[in-house]
Amino acid sequence: MKKSFRIAAIVAAVLLAVIIVAPMALRGRVAEIVKREANAMLTAKLDFEKLNISLLRHFPHASVELKGLTLVGTERFEGDTIVAARRISVVVDLLSFFGDEGFEVSKVILAAPALHAHKLADGAVNWDVMKPSDEEPDEETEEQSESSSFRLQLRDFRISDASIRYEDDSTRMAFSTAPLSLRLRGDMSAERTDLALRLDARQMRFVSGGIPLL
Repeated sequence: MKKSFRIAAIVAAVLLAVIIVAPMALRGRVAEIVKREANAMLTAKLDFEKLNISLLRHFPHASVELKGLTLVGTERFEGDTIVAARRISVVVDLLSFFGDEGFEVSKVILAAPALHAHKLADGAVNWDVMKPSDEEPDEETEEQSESSSFRLQLRDFRISDASIRYEDDSTRMAFSTAPLSLRLRGDMSAERTDLALRLDARQMRFVSGGIPLL
């Protein structure tokens, strides 16, 4: 009995060590892969200061946290910060990775995000940052895509101290609001559900044709 207990204790200790050490050992490699793959698909430059992975903070869920994220434009929008966020946290059910019903994300938190959308007089926009794909999907690929559609289950979504700004040079229209906070709760994967929504916007400005209207 004592031997069995000792073996169980050792196994538990090893598993706990793996849970604690693995995210610390992998986060640098994961951060490098995320940056490389994202920038390969974008015409803008994505960067972040730190990536944290934790298997204990929301156990049995895993949490991924990005700090100091920025998406900066290039070429005609060189130096234009399109998106920035002090912190982005995502909590996901680990077991959902092994199923075929979609990833179950229980919580998403955006802390102090800033969004700047800009449309030039000729119609060019700074948020068109996805590189065009050279490959045309065949019928088999389209069928596989339809049969394995990605489904996201989200139950808690929060935005705090957000800043949103939109500028349209072609119509001389501008809109901005800050700080904005939003909390949305509910089973957003269900066909019918009750959602609890709270939205606060302390300051708002709207200009059309160069004339302030709001």
